[in-house]
Amino acid sequence: MPGKSIAAVLTAVACAIIPPAWAHSEGDEAPGPQALDCEHLPEKALASLPAPFDAWATLDCLPAGQLLVQPRDWIWRYPASFTTRVLVPAWTADPSAVAVGARYFTAAEVAVARGEEALTLHRRFAQELEIYRAMTAERPAPSAVHTLIARNDLDQELRMHFVYRSPQDVWGIVCAPDCRSEHSFLASSRSN
Repeated sequence: MPGKSIAAVLTAVACAIIPPAWAHSEGDEAPGPQALDCEHLPEKALASLPAPFDAWATLDCLPAGQLLVQPRDWIWRYPASFTTRVLVPAWTADPSAVAVGARYFTAAEVAVARGEEALTLHRRFAQELEIYRAMTAERPAPSAVHTLIARNDLDQELRMHFVYRSPQDVWGIVCAPDCRSEHSFLASSRSN
């Protein structure tokens, strides 16, 4: 009996380590790299973020792909956790759009909503995201919403909205493609 348990564990580990073989017909696009060489990123990989996001987020790299992470001067945290690291990957959160290989960002631009446009986004987030609604119910409407619109190497879009509440307090909402409470986080400046 113990031998069968060990064999089952070894089989599971082997399946997790060995990448699957994917059949494709001639003319299909080849999958992306199985692992990203972070020392030698692909030529089209994004090397930096546009302002003002370059102050609130930074690019990181793992063999599984590029990520958006907190920069040295900011702390990102999920509302229910002070210890879980917030990572925003270049691959989509939509299971139907998952593709083989490491993903990386190829383009990014910033859009800024102010006034009525920021209020409309605030109301939309409050309607769609329970955690946002709960965390912002007693707070004034945001003065601005900055949106990072990033694309990966498969031309999939990710939007990371930073609801600007003050120079030290930002609410992050990731939409890849849908906005979800579990992808929302708080960002606080370390200079408080």
